[in-house]
Amino acid sequence: MFTTPDEIRKIIAKVKTDSSKVEEPKDPDKDTLYNIYKLLASADEVKALRKRYLDGGLSWKEAKDTLADMIINYFAPARTRYNDLMNNKPEIHKILKANAEKAKVVAEGTLKRVRNAIGII
Repeated sequence: MFTTPDEIRKIIAKVKTDSSKVEEPKDPDKDTLYNIYKLLASADEVKALRKRYLDGGLSWKEAKDTLADMIINYFAPARTRYNDLMNNKPEIHKILKANAEKAKVVAEGTLKRVRNAIGII
């Protein structure tokens, strides 16, 4: 998710597929590529890709490229934010400190309730 687009493509290229020919219809429900794709794509995109599987004419390379493109585009904002943060360590420390304060307030309230419940207070 946070790696480079080229690395994502390399990873997807290694996904195992069956030996069906390009012109053969394929069962999308039994395909890992399709099942990952449908987790990220819109209903219309899923429907369109499903039709291509069932109609035949879809190569495994094309299916892999379609999934890689979807992953790259879907996670682009998160990847950009991750890279921005990794290049700005003071911002990471600021965020961690702010969230530590929030967690401390929640934890103190929880501990108070627990102590009350078991009669320590």
